[in-house]
Amino acid sequence: MRAIGFNPLTSLVFAVLVNGALSYATLSIYIHNIHKSKHCSDSGVYDTEGRYTPVNIENMFSKYACKVPNKLTFGEIWNKTEGNREMYDLFGWIAAKVEWGLLYVLAKDEEGMLPKEAVRRCFDGSLFEYYAKINNDGQGKRS
Repeated sequence: MRAIGFNPLTSLVFAVLVNGALSYATLSIYIHNIHKSKHCSDSGVYDTEGRYTPVNIENMFSKYACKVPNKLTFGEIWNKTEGNREMYDLFGWIAAKVEWGLLYVLAKDEEGMLPKEAVRRCFDGSLFEYYAKINNDGQGKRS
């Protein structure tokens, strides 16, 4: 988190939350077990075996991006997480809100919207490298 420009305190909090949440189902974070961390009420971009299905990103934006076709407002993200809720899945409800809230804080643009490309980078694993490169190029700090 420090490499992408967050301050030390924010980085520590994110590190504890992310590692704690991901290790909940696997006890340790192992890539071959990462599919066990999939929770109900999620976006469906990964299937139950951990396979990436990018068409679900397109489906998500076509359904929830109302103001701008390739961007989500915070309200639209909230509606998306509400639309994916499964009954009696309190952990999944909270996890989805926290995950999407963190992504919004990290990747929103100057207009306060979350671009589709940032969501795609999050799911394909290139988002943090992208922001680390931007931060190393001296384009500012995050809070």
